Amino acid sequence: MDAELPIVKVTVLEDRAHVVRRGRLELHAGANRVQVRDVSPILSDKTLYGSVVEGKAKVVDVRVEREVLRLLEDRTEPDRALRAALERAHHEHRELESECARRRAELEELDSLARLGLAEVAEDVRWGRSERARWEQELRELEHTEASRLAELLGVERRLDDSARALADLQRRAAVAQSPASSCRATAVLELVCEADASVMVQLEYLTAGACWRPYHRATLSSEQDSLELRTDACVWQNTGELWENVLLALSTERASLGTEPPLLSGELLRTQRKSAVLQVSTREQQVTTAGLGHEEGAGPGTAAGREAPTLLGIDDGGEVRLFRPERKVTVASDGRPCRVELFTFTAPAKTELVVMPELAEAVLLKSVQSNTGSWPLLAGPVDLLRSSGLCGRTKLHYIAPGERFELGWGPEASLRVHREIEVLPAEERALSSWTSVAHRVRVRLSNLGPAARKVRVRERIPVSELEKVVIELDPEHSAAGAKADEDGIVRLKVSLPPYGRHLCELAYTVKRHSDVVGL
Repeated sequence: MDAELPIVKVTVLEDRAHVVRRGRLELHAGANRVQVRDVSPILSDKTLYGSVVEGKAKVVDVRVEREVLRLLEDRTEPDRALRAALERAHHEHRELESECARRRAELEELDSLARLGLAEVAEDVRWGRSERARWEQELRELEHTEASRLAELLGVERRLDDSARALADLQRRAAVAQSPASSCRATAVLELVCEADASVMVQLEYLTAGACWRPYHRATLSSEQDSLELRTDACVWQNTGELWENVLLALSTERASLGTEPPLLSGELLRTQRKSAVLQVSTREQQVTTAGLGHEEGAGPGTAAGREAPTLLGIDDGGEVRLFRPERKVTVASDGRPCRVELFTFTAPAKTELVVMPELAEAVLLKSVQSNTGSWPLLAGPVDLLRSSGLCGRTKLHYIAPGERFELGWGPEASLRVHREIEVLPAEERALSSWTSVAHRVRVRLSNLGPAARKVRVRERIPVSELEKVVIELDPEHSAAGAKADEDGIVRLKVSLPPYGRHLCELAYTVKRHSDVVGL
């Protein structure tokens, strides 16, 4: 007999989903064969499991039977029509883009022609020529032609927008037509035995591919810049061939595996070699990355400098499996499109400041520092940044534990300007010395174009040496007052800019190398 076992719960992992179906069945005494139609055709057969959770019956066998509706190369007439329409839409969209570019080029030529005509009028006036009627007629004709070309361009742009919407709709329909359910139909078959007629609750569960989720955050900074609201969503995709309608959704970071293989061992040959009299060195960029800023002072461990951010594929959960359960039931269609589900929200006090890292970007950025006051960790993922004016940018977060501080950048400050220049002085070689010195001068100029005083924190860096025969020293005589480099070579300076004021930050350091060192 056919039975309806609706999907009641789905646990989505990084690259698969655990689906639970449950329903009540009316069985008669003896053997019963139950068919559950339209299950996911790409489910893993060895994970298929049936059980009786209420009532007296026994599941003796459970299996999946698949019916191939069509081969990939066997396209039906509607599919062929859809593919042909998609190709025509692509061709029409490309032609409209070309026509739009051509008409924009025509307008630019007309604009250039108008500028040349005005330049000729000015030249004729300087030579004492006056042909006012001809000038007015030519400029009027040129203006009429430009207005006509502009109207045609606007019409082409409207057709281009309509074409883009139609193309997107066809692409969505093509994605649905290529789903697993369109080429294969699967039926789960359960064999149950009971001693007498009974009403039982049967549960069917299995793992299926074609589903995944990733964390997504949205941060909103208050207009007073003293608090931040952060919302964490789960972005869920699924194209399993099943409709998850009004189900209990769970999001897990567990990394389930269908099998692992040990690494292959290979031998490694060690040889001795004579030490070279010349030390070959080279410079390299080293990225200093931390996931968070540690806890507040006195609030717990990790107050020093945060922890190093790992470079892992998938979801970074801090090494501990996390399971998130949204408060409401959700519906996720099998179309491969993202569906965002809210997980949790918290509001935390924020401390904002203006920072500039001119070596990376010649702009003064607004930065906020806040703590994760929620009870759940913030998983690594993208962050949408919102202020009172709306969406202002996008950044990303590494794993942030509960109570840990972290920072967010909110884009450049429009009223502040930055200019950076670096000067390398000629090398100095002293007599009777095997060391060579090269002095470097870094100048950072800040300008305040606004009527309010601003405080800016400048972050510069000097190279860091890992060798005894290469020494890098900060020159305090030619550097700004209070300049001091940390173990990573980062120099932090505080600058106060008066209204419409300027400031010059100077940093000087010397690179000394031994005569045995080459490559610098």
